[in-house]
Amino acid sequence: MKKIYVSILILIIGTSVFAIGKVEEPPEELPHFVIGFDSVPDSVPLTGALGFYLGFALFEGLVTWNPQTLEAVPGVAESWEISGDGLTYTFKLRRNAVWSDGTPVTADQFIDAWLHILDPETQNREEFSLFVFKGAEEFRTGEAGPEDVAIRALDEHTLQFELVDPVPYALFILGFKDFGPLPTHIIEKYGDQWTDPEVFVGNGPFVVAQWLPGNRAVFRKSDNYWDRDSVRLGRVTILQIEDPDTALDMFQAGEIDMTSMIVPYDQLVDLLSAPYIQLYPLFQTEYYYLNMKSPPLDDVRVRKALTISINRAELIEKALGGLGYPAFGLSPPMPFYPAVIGFEENTEKARSHLSEAGYPQGEGFPEITLIYNDNRQKNIRTAEYIEQQWAENLGIVVNRQGMSWDDYRNAKGTGDFGIARYGWWGHYLDPNCFLELFTGGYEKNPSGFSNSEYDGLLERASRMPAGQERLDLLRKAEEILINDEMVIIPLYYYMYEQCIDTEIWGGWYGNVMHVHPWKWIYRK
Repeated sequence: MKKIYVSILILIIGTSVFAIGKVEEPPEELPHFVIGFDSVPDSVPLTGALGFYLGFALFEGLVTWNPQTLEAVPGVAESWEISGDGLTYTFKLRRNAVWSDGTPVTADQFIDAWLHILDPETQNREEFSLFVFKGAEEFRTGEAGPEDVAIRALDEHTLQFELVDPVPYALFILGFKDFGPLPTHIIEKYGDQWTDPEVFVGNGPFVVAQWLPGNRAVFRKSDNYWDRDSVRLGRVTILQIEDPDTALDMFQAGEIDMTSMIVPYDQLVDLLSAPYIQLYPLFQTEYYYLNMKSPPLDDVRVRKALTISINRAELIEKALGGLGYPAFGLSPPMPFYPAVIGFEENTEKARSHLSEAGYPQGEGFPEITLIYNDNRQKNIRTAEYIEQQWAENLGIVVNRQGMSWDDYRNAKGTGDFGIARYGWWGHYLDPNCFLELFTGGYEKNPSGFSNSEYDGLLERASRMPAGQERLDLLRKAEEILINDEMVIIPLYYYMYEQCIDTEIWGGWYGNVMHVHPWKWIYRK
């Protein structure tokens, strides 16, 4: 295996400016699909919202997802076997899976990509997903070398890896771009120019046809994709449209077929009955962190008073235009894991908790600060509503402090807050995806919460196969977090709105992961 993974981070981010002017026309019988997006950056991104879309269009991993069921289905791997203990996975790669230049996709190209993400020198922030591999975390921390990570190519078309624990969601996460391959033959040849349009190759259903930063990006159906007969779009264009009102006007005028931009709040209520407004729940929870290191939030009675004094149904109606549904726990509900109901809203009980903590009717309660990033209108409206609720129901003053995204992240990361908003989008369909955020020492846990029983439950669950016994341990852990300690204030589970007319376009499904691969979209 060629060890070129050490220096690939800057290459994946992209250093070249695409400026292709000519677009190769697709066959006339294949339709053109136009999307409004808020930005077309200088180079092809593989991070952020646009990168998420392009990850499914330009690349393909061992598996991909059925957009209707979110089931992991064969991608580059035509088949796989899982050992009886759930730890060893062996994948057979398709011999007709090639890069867009016709070069075969090999097992080593997956391994190089994974080791690149894990390598300490890359400082990749998404490496935690790959910690499922035996030896991966040790390599990341410098305690072991790349040869100690239990991923290997048995031959050019056979890939095998071993997991630390029998995680039930292993197949699902293989569909993310972090688990895809890299065109190492192109990177070796062109170095940091591998993303230039003249040499760029992918192994997904589409290839780049045009890239005009700040204007548009055009993609055409790949001639060499192994499942090209299933692709029913000839071309996809992304137009940069920064203003949501403009995007909506263009959609209604038929100039774009889908917008990924949030519909303006002042128009959304009137449009909810429109057939092209698609509403669907996301695997995402909005909540407020409570800084347990900062008085008076170190008192669980205060934390409970703040939590149960909020009317969530009214919050969603008045501040969010009805988009969302009340959250009384951390993890969103799933068919196999009903939502935890950790508390009941009760203003009188909230006042009693506050009085027991030494603040009757809010008297003597110190002013605390609520921080939030103010680049989203819903964050401002939510904070305004909750400030009013706490003033009316508890008699306390909370200072709202809207911040830029960078300032907000810095304040939250350093613990310079009393209360801080947060929204977590689960990257795999399992309650552990949310609960692991609050294990001791986890960097995305600025609350100061640390509980050995909680950590122990998650540790035990991590060593168990899928099943009710494992889910029972996770539920018990979530009840400690919400019922006993009230570490966060759950507010609502997300809903998303998107403009696409499903009477015209098929293959698009509203799913909790917000996954809409272009491969499956077709004109009816």
